[in-house]
Order: sequence, then C-alpha cells, then structure tokens
Amino acid sequence: MEITILLVVVGFVAGMAMLSWSSFAEARRAGQTKSQLRQMKECLQRAILVTEHYPRETDFKACSAAVGKDAWGNELRWLVGADSDGSILCELDAVVSDEARGQTAATVHTNSTIILPAADGSLSAANGSEQGSVAFALVSLGRNRKTDNATYDKLDTGPWAEILASGSQPSPPDFSASHDDMVLVIKAYELSAQIRHAVGP
Repeated sequence: MEITILLVVVGFVAGMAMLSWSSFAEARRAGQTKSQLRQMKECLQRAILVTEHYPRETDFKACSAAVGKDAWGNELRWLVGADSDGSILCELDAVVSDEARGQTAATVHTNSTIILPAADGSLSAANGSEQGSVAFALVSLGRNRKTDNATYDKLDTGPWAEILASGSQPSPPDFSASHDDMVLVIKAYELSAQIRHAVGP
C-alpha cells in the first residue's frame, strides 16, 4: 500500500515537472521569436534609411534569410500596406518628401489597418485593437504553423500577402482571435520619424 502511494506521488510530481518544463520551453520559443521579429524590423529599417522608400520584396526576403526561421521552424511572413490608390506600398513609394531627391511621400490608405488581440488578452473580434496607418507587418505563424484566422490563410503557403486583400481574404486582416500568431506592426509615421531623426528635416 505504501509503495502504491509513493508511486502515485512520484508520478504526480514527475507530471507537474514535465508540464512546467513544457511551459518554460514554449515561453522561451515565444521570446526568441519576438526578438527575431524585432531584428527583421530593424533590418528593413536600415534598408529604408538608405533609399527613403518602402521596402522591396527582395529586402523582405534578404532580411528574412538573415534573421532565419522562428523558434518553431517557420519562415517569417509579412503583410504589405497600401497607398492611397490601393496599390501595395513598395520601392516606388517614398516614405518622406525630399525636394533634393524630387520625391513626395506616399499617402497610406485609410484602410491600411490590422486588428490585433485586445490589450486585456481577450480573444474576441469585438474587443480587438485596430491599428491604422500600417506600412507593413511581420508575422510568425507560431506553434501550429498556420494562421489562426482560416480566412486569411494565404500566409500559410506564401511569404507575404496584401493588407487590402480581395476575394476570400478579409480586409483588414483580423488577428484579434489569434492563439499563437505573433504580429509586429510597423506604421508609416514610425518610418518617416526614423528618417527625419537620422538625416534631419
């Protein structure tokens, strides 16, 4: 009888230890991936500082390759914002106006928005936090390796998608009910402020 009780206690303790280790390991993966998203943002910002234009697809690919796969083995994805005409923001669109370069800053589309999970952690679209003036967003698909919003699954098979989507994809992209997707939003004014800080008004 005593041996049976001892085995039960040992099994319980071992189970709790495994659960704690699993939670710790998952938290470490999440932390590593958040760091990678920030590294990719910084990589793209360096490219933008040089050109004063929004990134090219080759910039995204080069930065993604430099940063590497996330902690779950996924390539990082990105969502590209839109200009006032509804076209994707790309290397043809200037981030800031610059007379010396003969360029005028592109206007970001009013619907270039993304809905993120609410600050209180609730998984409800009604409580989501809408982010506007989005130039682009960087995405990790997380542990399940797919977007939690099934109607925005273009990111499951390809490296990027447009924020102003068409067809079955919703606009704006709604990550309010995401369970493990990680999204880092970069807004147009962040990029313009960075350039002005680096080179002056």
